[in-house]
Amino acid sequence: MQNAFAIIHTWPDLKNAEYEVLQRVLGAADNIGADAVVIDDNGKVLWAGPDSKAAAGERLDPDIVEFVLSLHFLSPRVIDAYSYYTLWQPIEFYHDFGYQENVDKFATHLDLISCGSDVADAHALNLFAAMGRPPALPLPKMYHTLPEPFLEPRISADSRLFYIGINWERLGRPKGRFHDALTSLDGKDLIDIYGPEKVHGVAPWAGFESYRGELPFDGVSVKDAINRSGICLALSSVPHKNAGIMSNRLFEGLAGGAAVIATPNPLIDKLFRDVVYQVDDSRGEEVLGQQLLKAMHRIRDRPEEARERVLLGQKILREQCSIEGSLTTLFEQTTIRQRHFEASFLADAAVTVLLDVRGAQVDDVREKLKELGRQKRAEISLHIVCDHRLAKRYEDELAGLAGPDGPVKTATVHAGRFGSHTLQFDGIPIRNERLGPLVRKFLASTSTPFVSFMDMRDSLFADHFASLAKVLNDQPQAMFACSGMITRSRDLGGEEHRRFDSARFTDMASLLLVSTENESGRFLYRRELTDTVPEHLLTLLDDETHNYFRLAAAVAGPLAQSNYSSYVYDESYQLQHQGADSVGNQRQYIRDCFVRDTRWIEKLSSYNNIPKFVYSTGPVTPRRWEDYAAPYDVTHRIPLARSLSAAMGGEALAFMETGFSPPETEHSWLADERGILSFSLGASPKAAFESYELVLTAQGRRSVSTGREQHCSVAVNGKFVAFVRVPEHEFNIHIPIPPMVTSGSRNVRVEIVPEHAEPVFDENGDIVDPRRLSVKLLAISVMARSSAPPSFDVGTIYETTLGERGVEALGDGFHSPEHNLTWVAGCDAELRFMVTSQPQHPRLMLRLSGRRSLATGEIQTVVVKVNGRRAASLSVDEGMNDYAVDLPSEAAGAPSFWVELVAQHAEAVFDADRNVIDGRLLGVAIGGIGMFDCNPAVGGRLTSVADDGDTDLAVGSDVVRMAREGTSE
Repeated sequence: MQNAFAIIHTWPDLKNAEYEVLQRVLGAADNIGADAVVIDDNGKVLWAGPDSKAAAGERLDPDIVEFVLSLHFLSPRVIDAYSYYTLWQPIEFYHDFGYQENVDKFATHLDLISCGSDVADAHALNLFAAMGRPPALPLPKMYHTLPEPFLEPRISADSRLFYIGINWERLGRPKGRFHDALTSLDGKDLIDIYGPEKVHGVAPWAGFESYRGELPFDGVSVKDAINRSGICLALSSVPHKNAGIMSNRLFEGLAGGAAVIATPNPLIDKLFRDVVYQVDDSRGEEVLGQQLLKAMHRIRDRPEEARERVLLGQKILREQCSIEGSLTTLFEQTTIRQRHFEASFLADAAVTVLLDVRGAQVDDVREKLKELGRQKRAEISLHIVCDHRLAKRYEDELAGLAGPDGPVKTATVHAGRFGSHTLQFDGIPIRNERLGPLVRKFLASTSTPFVSFMDMRDSLFADHFASLAKVLNDQPQAMFACSGMITRSRDLGGEEHRRFDSARFTDMASLLLVSTENESGRFLYRRELTDTVPEHLLTLLDDETHNYFRLAAAVAGPLAQSNYSSYVYDESYQLQHQGADSVGNQRQYIRDCFVRDTRWIEKLSSYNNIPKFVYSTGPVTPRRWEDYAAPYDVTHRIPLARSLSAAMGGEALAFMETGFSPPETEHSWLADERGILSFSLGASPKAAFESYELVLTAQGRRSVSTGREQHCSVAVNGKFVAFVRVPEHEFNIHIPIPPMVTSGSRNVRVEIVPEHAEPVFDENGDIVDPRRLSVKLLAISVMARSSAPPSFDVGTIYETTLGERGVEALGDGFHSPEHNLTWVAGCDAELRFMVTSQPQHPRLMLRLSGRRSLATGEIQTVVVKVNGRRAASLSVDEGMNDYAVDLPSEAAGAPSFWVELVAQHAEAVFDADRNVIDGRLLGVAIGGIGMFDCNPAVGGRLTSVADDGDTDLAVGSDVVRMAREGTSE
């Protein structure tokens, strides 16, 4: 027993309900002396205790934990460890946020944890039984309650009602279901309201006398605040009532020692009928308000009765809902439950494995062999294919990995001329051998029931072969089996990322077309297929043998699927070996073998999505096949440096290929799992030296389920180039188009993959727009990128408005220029420019306009940094005015200037009725920029010095405000 477990935390940069529950689990683990490790969706350790074997920032070693907890259906299993999924989500949530995608994610886990909901349990058990891996019953239980200590009740005649939430009406959205009741209680001074101080720059509880401030998500503060109030309001949503899943607030209230007033819920009937004071929210807010007052009066009039109820509730928490007890039970039962899983879902697997490591580094090969050495219930006959050089140095080591005590029973190294080296300096390169003839030899001697092909991009969980062997045993008519898939990639900084890809293989047409890319280790084949390989085919094949087995198995019978993700594909690993023949040619040779196979023709006819130009049917057979790829015949050349509208009738529509809903009056919605933009840059003799960027003017939707801001992955011509944040306000997203992806082709295909896409709901949780919307696209433009900033003359202010030259200095953080100004997008922005001559006493001139805060009425403050150093803090009022910032003498020799603007606040724009009329977060706008020399002959004359240390400076006919660091804060 390791006495350690891991918790998946999907939103490391977000403080939400899951974060609060995470804090509670950590507290409970500490109470029982268990080592809790927090990991992200990639399996990287976010936090571990000082005595833990895990280290923050490193990938979690699954061997050091007993199990992994997933608290949300958006947190799939991507590491090879025994994992539980907590059934805390109402069934409606899966439907609302994409049913199949989300149940596939929670079904990646191996076991389930109940919170007493008959409906949620039945739904999950129905799915797991259908997948052939029903968990042992009864399910372990864990409620989203709080760890000890519970607080002593302090209920009295002066107790008040505790409430925490968001006043949605203030944000321009429909008011909450209990808004009128809360307003009435506020007017009677009977309630303590907690919630965020600001949401998107708006103070939602401004004007409420009972507002007490914001509470941190730390697992403790809510409990303390509830204890001070004495009475807690626990309201269940309709989906939670339907599922019998209780609100967090019930558990928080009891743990905080408060009397609980709650709306009906089946869990209350099961456990807390004699504890809570129930009110009916089905007859309108007026009746609800009356019942709340009645319940509060009873509690305040009979504090001892209320105290007894709370103590009874705390007793129930300790005996039936203890989170410490739940964790202790998991430690006690996990080994037994894991044995049940393996007995019901795994089978003995004797497998012949061909591992292609041509061109790989020996350390990577060792890691791959270590994975094979962890396979459960497997007996592996391993054949390693490598070039002569690696075999000469490491053959004994590689072959020595086999033995009777591990799953790899035999290991044979097959060496060949697979490298590009020569025997002498500057000699003629030796032509690489084909792998096919070598494969023929080991296939002829294969005696195991199953065969697998792998290369360096394939990684396997420990039960991969055993789980696939099980489904093949259950489906004797199938000739091959397939796992679900997890993809592994690396970002530009080398950080590894894992993503749940799919629970099952669905692209059957690609098997018949012999167009499936890679993923060879995902499949397991019956040995009988080795007898069907045509005599001459392997002479022609190099690295496509697995595709023959796929097609042969597909025409022979169904594909047995585990519906279980035990395979990881590394899409960022670049194979170093170059085959002796092209992939397209080899696939053609495979298709040639089936030219008269009537089973193939019959199966082809059932797939309507196979393009007609790929094959033509005749009275007997298809004619000759030709490999095809998605055509990049883009005919539309995109105009440069022009903003193209994505609204109805806009110019951008010609370049929006797929994934977008029909255009609307001001925008188009990305309403699919990915959106694709295609355009041509046009021919250029200097293509290799040119660089461009795509600018998307867009707004992103926050996740309804998690509150996380929208993020998108972006690829250009199949190459990942960016992971970008798309805020809710209008924002310019700059996406680089590197020269390397356009040097071979001037056609550009941009894929935009949003992190989440969800329907639109009203305040009651009803769907008002079933489209799964993610990003609102307003315009696109393609800009030629230059490494040099614009060059400005000293003594001139360049306007930063639409069509003016000052726009060239605008860098990141600005909205699109307008006729009179350009708004900073949020609080931060930067400008870059050069000067034609060096000022002796440089003075930066900024033409700015600021917005006063809607919440506090405070004047805008803008911090100015120049070349990375703080230069001034400006008080910027409404109306466009010029501001001067004197720079230190050492800036005089700087060839270029990098100016950062940091505003104190930025808020949406509302009308007099508090309706949002501009959702962008606006705080400061810029109208011009320039560099002056403070020599009066060049930069103006000093006219007066104010008492507050600011200086009035006349430049032409304009009066400017000059601030030195520290004078205007």
